[in-house]
Amino acid sequence: MTELEQYRAKIDELDRQMTALFEQRMDVCKRVVQYKAQNGMEILQAGREDVVLQKARNNLKDQDYGEDIEEFYRQMMKISRGIQAREMERMGVSKEEPKPAVVGFQGVAGSFSEEALLMAFAPDQPRRNYPSFEEVFVALKSGEIDYGVLPIENSSTGSINAVYDLLMKYDFYIAQEVFVPVAQHLLALPAASMEDIREVYSHEQGFEQSRAFLAQHPDWKQIPYHNTAISAQMVSQAGDVHKAAIASGRAAELYGLKILRPTINTEKHNYTRFIIVAKALQPQADANKISMVFTLPNEPGALYGVLKEFAKGDINMLKLESRPAPGKTWEYVFYADFEVAHGLSQAQPIVQALWGQGVAAKLIGAYKKQNQ
Repeated sequence: MTELEQYRAKIDELDRQMTALFEQRMDVCKRVVQYKAQNGMEILQAGREDVVLQKARNNLKDQDYGEDIEEFYRQMMKISRGIQAREMERMGVSKEEPKPAVVGFQGVAGSFSEEALLMAFAPDQPRRNYPSFEEVFVALKSGEIDYGVLPIENSSTGSINAVYDLLMKYDFYIAQEVFVPVAQHLLALPAASMEDIREVYSHEQGFEQSRAFLAQHPDWKQIPYHNTAISAQMVSQAGDVHKAAIASGRAAELYGLKILRPTINTEKHNYTRFIIVAKALQPQADANKISMVFTLPNEPGALYGVLKEFAKGDINMLKLESRPAPGKTWEYVFYADFEVAHGLSQAQPIVQALWGQGVAAKLIGAYKKQNQ
């Protein structure tokens, strides 16, 4: 037998094994449909295929095959959907139409979070609002919503640490980012004047972004509130000319307030970066920005070893953020954002190299970098 014939014989044997495994996989898919139909569960689950694709890529030893294995699995899952549809028809189960994703955000109508939602999703996207950041995460974990929209940093006041901590606590992923231009206005009742104001309500970020303006009015009492838009809503409902809110122009329109002073934020080029959070990794095919989380062993030079891997890969790190590790004194979790040209295929080798150094690293997002 020639060397070529040996190769062909090996391929024939592998094909035989793959055919047997294919048949087993499709049999299991049919059983999944039967189980879901019998237990009143949704047949189609958004995001499941993205998880399968990522696992397939992670199982590769040679990441050069990354795009090829994803295409292989896409075709196999397309065939699987056809087999499942036939099984549903045999069982007399009507074919389900995919339900539109429900998106959650913190605050009320007129908040900057809602504005980010409108920039990232369709105007008629089903949505739900929640009083706090953590309630958005809880709703996502329970399946009440499919995505959450949350602010994570502001161009003038920096990171929103609570959201970083919640990402770690709930082990969720970043599916997208949105930059929202933020203009903070002083809002009050139509009959109010500057001389009437005694109390100002806003989120802490609203106060921080407007600190130079507020310094001119030291007699005003600054009262932190859940959200800028909720502050505007409260001032409107209170009907008190002595109260004002720092919020958006849209909030003024929605709650019947007037803008006493426009654009009071100190930095006129003021942006907030929002992230779209999902329960599973949803890598975009054209991703050029990666988010990673890692923890370091408590030893000299550990952080240098991580940064050296980025330098070796000629990768531009955009942001490095540290947060206290939950339940561990003087230990930290690091969040890193960096640019790539080839999506996950360029990021995976870094993760593997860091694991080799004893660094626990995990990719938490692969998405398109947005311009502000």
